[in-house]
Amino acid sequence: MNALLANAAGVTQSGSRPAKTLDSFPLIPQKSKKRLDVSSQLHLDIGFDTEYVYNPATKQNDILSYQSYVVLPDGTGVPGILYPASAHKKDRLSLKNFLAKTLTPLLKNEQINEWPGSITLYAHFLRADVASFSDFWSDHKILLKGIRSTVSSFKNRYGIDFDEVETRREKNSLIMFDKRTSPPRCSNVTFTDTLLITPGGMGLAECGQLLGLPKLTIPAPYSISDMRQYLKGDRRGFEAYAVRDAEIAVRYALQVKSFCTESLMIERVPTTIGAMAVSRFLKTIKESGQSPEVCMGTRTISQQCWNPDTHGFRTLKSTQSIPARELYETFAINCYHGGRNECFMMGITPESQWYDYDLAGAYTTGLLDVLQPDYDNLYTSQNPEEFCGHTMGFALVSFRFPDMVRYPCLPVRTDQYGLFFPLTGESWATAPEIALALSLGAEIAIQHGIIIPWRQYKSDNASSPTKPASSVFLPFVQQVRENRNRHDKGSLEEKFWKEIGNSLYGKLAQGLHAKTAFDTARGLNSPLPPSSVTQPFFAAHVTGFVRAVVGELMNTLPPNTTVVSVTTDGFLTDASTENIDMSGPLSSRFQALCDIADPGSSMLTCKHQVRQLVAMKTRGQLTYKELAGYPIVHARAGVKPPADIPRDDYNRYMVDLYLNRAPGQKLRRGSLISTRDMWLNESDLVAVESDIRLNLEFDFKRQLIAPTMNDGHLLMYSRPWNDIAQALKQRQLFDDWRQTHTLKDESDWEDWCDFLYCRNIFTPLKLKVGQNRSDDVLVRLFLRALAQYQWGLTPDDRKRQTSVEIAAWLVEAGYSVTPSDVKNAGRAKLPPIIFDSLTARMNLLMDLIKLVYPGFALPSAVL
Repeated sequence: MNALLANAAGVTQSGSRPAKTLDSFPLIPQKSKKRLDVSSQLHLDIGFDTEYVYNPATKQNDILSYQSYVVLPDGTGVPGILYPASAHKKDRLSLKNFLAKTLTPLLKNEQINEWPGSITLYAHFLRADVASFSDFWSDHKILLKGIRSTVSSFKNRYGIDFDEVETRREKNSLIMFDKRTSPPRCSNVTFTDTLLITPGGMGLAECGQLLGLPKLTIPAPYSISDMRQYLKGDRRGFEAYAVRDAEIAVRYALQVKSFCTESLMIERVPTTIGAMAVSRFLKTIKESGQSPEVCMGTRTISQQCWNPDTHGFRTLKSTQSIPARELYETFAINCYHGGRNECFMMGITPESQWYDYDLAGAYTTGLLDVLQPDYDNLYTSQNPEEFCGHTMGFALVSFRFPDMVRYPCLPVRTDQYGLFFPLTGESWATAPEIALALSLGAEIAIQHGIIIPWRQYKSDNASSPTKPASSVFLPFVQQVRENRNRHDKGSLEEKFWKEIGNSLYGKLAQGLHAKTAFDTARGLNSPLPPSSVTQPFFAAHVTGFVRAVVGELMNTLPPNTTVVSVTTDGFLTDASTENIDMSGPLSSRFQALCDIADPGSSMLTCKHQVRQLVAMKTRGQLTYKELAGYPIVHARAGVKPPADIPRDDYNRYMVDLYLNRAPGQKLRRGSLISTRDMWLNESDLVAVESDIRLNLEFDFKRQLIAPTMNDGHLLMYSRPWNDIAQALKQRQLFDDWRQTHTLKDESDWEDWCDFLYCRNIFTPLKLKVGQNRSDDVLVRLFLRALAQYQWGLTPDDRKRQTSVEIAAWLVEAGYSVTPSDVKNAGRAKLPPIIFDSLTARMNLLMDLIKLVYPGFALPSAVL
């Protein structure tokens, strides 16, 4: 019958079995329909850790010990340590055996009366320890999810909570320990990485300090690099050190659990602090009487789905964007650019007093600028004036700034080099940036634009019948501020509330751009999904507002002041606070928000002060001379000093590295194997070393001008690029030049300018440049002109010297020319070229030529 139906439908069937598809091979084995019940309601929290040493012969780790610290329901801690039979990989403990050997003694000693039905395992940087179990790669590899640089529990898998739905309780992994007992010993087991729930990614030692439980030190002559010797020489000390790490992990996690229950009113501990921020934010919206769906522009969709296991329908709910948001959110995504990062100088700055300013709580404060949007009344606009004032709008604009504007404010995104801020071009911009551009005298043409008005409510004021809704984030920001003030500065609680406040903005922007993460279940890089509160309108507006405020402050600085660099929400300048005009419309608005977030505070905070700086590139500024009593500026442009360099010497190391850098220089860098390589190669967590090319050269986000020498190094200022095409062309050419050069002195600058001249003038004419300089090319052109009686040269000029004499004359002047080159010059075409300028080397050559051939003149040259 099936064959007849297939033939009638025109479908060809083969005699073989149906072809299998990807769906025929599920990544995760289907659950058994036989239900396993946990042993009891008893829950245990267990900290665990492993000690190991790297074996260069196997390129894996030799496991020395597995340590645990079990916290009983009454808070009592039970330490334990297990040793494998040998360091060989075959003698490693499985996860199941580790737990069985840890828990069975507790039953025998009557420290617990029943087998636990649920177990949470805690470790600090879990990825370092989970691969130490013998069955990890065979049984649990595809059941893990990776986040940032580590792993934890996710749904019904071993692995990490993806923190996609922060408020939903995920199922756990069932482990059957013993079927023979009654009831069977079966437990739900989850992992939590305590690294992900530490403010700022604190190390275990910092966690211990906050708990009053200091991490133990390893006494000399032993060291962390060879724990085997510590075990052999001082077994008791080794065990105390090893177990303390497990104790800190579980005690810290329980402290966080208490914080979540008492302060955040969350029953379970979210896997990340970002997840805590999302949970707290959604609760504050509801508590303030606002609707999360109205604020976020979402709606809940219910769908009936048939469940073949229960033979009934079940209702699935999902959150989707409302049509008005979904239709136009691409505008906002295109306008979401992140922070402004540029370096405006290169080299050693003049000696002065340099200030490093930051906007106070930039993004947390910026969130307060977002009121409740009225998505239903969203409209399009091509009128630039409608984007001024307190407006949430996004537009594709064409722009032109006056040449006198020092810091244009409209961002132009590039795929490879990030944001540029040229004088002319096209930009996806936010309303605050458009308003600032207009105030700077820019010509703006809105090609496509949308404005989302603020929702209006009835007012009790008769003169003003409506008023805008309050800020979406005001209840959240107020709660963060109140709780930070309630606790001592530097305490765990204060650090948590600060991190919660700073983390929410990142969750609003999660998944907007094509950022990927390694999917440990599939072995592929997968796009990072949106969070449950991803909101492109809010994320783009806040970042645009912060960029605009910083741009306004920089553009109102006195003409005699200098800005060294801008990094996200702050800038380095020699302008004191008294010389910074904070009365502009954007700055005033930001200050008003600061007064709400932290009454009496200033919008600008000065983090560092120094006497002299080294300006390298974007995110690369160092202290050349300190200012007594103030912290130094130290941004290393991504360079990690060697392990043997003390942290206090990092700045001096970086200054020496920059001043003495060489072309093609490489640095040896040690790092931990990536999650991707670890999973694909089924490797332990091991250190890998690689050579990376040093790149501390200027990144040409701006056009360098005014070369001079200062303290033995080239010093240069900059101006905005005219347009993005000019910027990208010069940046790409510089990337080529710096392969064999560095920009350290005036001769380097002359060489770079000569290189640039050749590529801009000669290459378009299909003249072969290669490694030749501009004067080398001019020599070839002179010989062609001489042979062809062009550019002011006559037949009598050609007869003045023989080919041998001409070659010898030029060789003596330093050029590689043979008599054959002189003879063959008449065959080569003389290109139609107009010289508007000459390089220094070309001018020297022209002087040399005119001594012998005074009639030689370059066509249309403006000299």
